[in-house]
Amino acid sequence: MLLKYPNLVVIKSISKSYGVPGIRLGVMATSDENLLKEVENNMPIWNINSFAEYFLQKIGSYKDDYSLACDLIVKERSFLIRELSKIKGIEVFPSQANFVLCRVDNSKEMALKLLDRGIFIKDCQGKLGISEPRYIRLSVRSREDNEKLVESIREVLCDEV
Repeated sequence: MLLKYPNLVVIKSISKSYGVPGIRLGVMATSDENLLKEVENNMPIWNINSFAEYFLQKIGSYKDDYSLACDLIVKERSFLIRELSKIKGIEVFPSQANFVLCRVDNSKEMALKLLDRGIFIKDCQGKLGISEPRYIRLSVRSREDNEKLVESIREVLCDEV
């Protein structure tokens, strides 16, 4: 794909992919050798911290566990999207991540009402490219947690009708 599209640059956050926020670790792929050289020439000498280096040394030992966790996320994400899509008052966007983006009438109000029920969600207002207070991000979790989230959102939205 990179050879077919020479202007394509793929940047991937390893931190997000592996669910380890804070280590600030990523990769870049491109077939543009000039761009690669430019990026390499502008990298700091110490471009990785000791925590990220340790993570890279250890992650191979957990390959099977990681694969099982990814399979579980795929299954639970499908469940979460399917069940949320049945609720009037919420628009669910397709996702390939370990979270789901949704549009509701008032993201701040939804976040506060769910917090009252012991559920913390991300109100996306102010995130890059999102100015209106209508988007929330929901993490994909265990079946039990996902069922509780769906039921709580259903109750909150039914109370508003």
